[in-house]
Amino acid sequence: MIRSIVRIARLLSLLLLASWCAFPAVGQTTMLAQLDSRLRKGDVQALFDLAPYFDSRNVVEEHLGYHVLPTQESAIAQRLVQENCAFTAQEITLSPAISARAFGDFLNRYRTQIRFSPLAKAFLITPLEQRQATVQIRTISPARKAALENQAQDLFGQEWARRGRVGELVARKDPQALLVIAAALYQARTRFDQYPERASMVYLLQLLTGTDIGTENERHQLSWHLDDDYDPTSQLNLLVYLANTYQQYVWSEPVAAFVLPTRASCPLGRPIICLTCCTVPWTRRRCAPFAQLTLGIRSVYRH
Repeated sequence: MIRSIVRIARLLSLLLLASWCAFPAVGQTTMLAQLDSRLRKGDVQALFDLAPYFDSRNVVEEHLGYHVLPTQESAIAQRLVQENCAFTAQEITLSPAISARAFGDFLNRYRTQIRFSPLAKAFLITPLEQRQATVQIRTISPARKAALENQAQDLFGQEWARRGRVGELVARKDPQALLVIAAALYQARTRFDQYPERASMVYLLQLLTGTDIGTENERHQLSWHLDDDYDPTSQLNLLVYLANTYQQYVWSEPVAAFVLPTRASCPLGRPIICLTCCTVPWTRRRCAPFAQLTLGIRSVYRH
């Protein structure tokens, strides 16, 4: 009888051990979550503590809504770097092949240059003011401007706008309001399990400049829908552009908006179409009426 009980106890122990080995570790997920929290707070040491995970093939459970996703720790580590850093392609290019040693060597090489940007809420090596961004600017239609003015109270009342004191800056005719909006847009970038609302930021920027600003996305294509872009490249380029030019904007009473004095304007009714499909004459003739009626394109500026 006793031998049977011992045999059963051993069998249960083996079953428990086998089930424990079969399921992904949960404790390690907590460790990576703690590193993510430290990264978001600007703790540069968290980058160095994250480096060893680049070689880890341990599988942990991630929860995305109701979904449980088994994921290698190395993939999570790289994603955390992508979400919390804005290094240039010349500085480092992340790929599944990069090792813990290679990432550690990169960190040590730039140890004294890595800084956490309060504006971007991300780690940088090259400052925003030393970067370049390709943008195009088109004037919004009077109907669009009127619609935005009707939403002004709600836009200025957004929590992120109150936190950044955008209303106070506009009241003082301070163009720093534009930089604050662009920073809020990039700070609200999509993360693994977070999809913040960003339309209000784009709308308020349109209202305060009377323009729509298109920037280059991760595919090196012009994007006019920065609030919808999953990849934050276009949002980062807007922040780079305004970090370099916001002080050039001045308040214009006639248009009740911040304007660039050096930006050339085209007469109303003669839109310039900044679309690839409109480069040939017959396509341009077809695009022009549609663009004028729906987008109100009247001017373009390339930075």
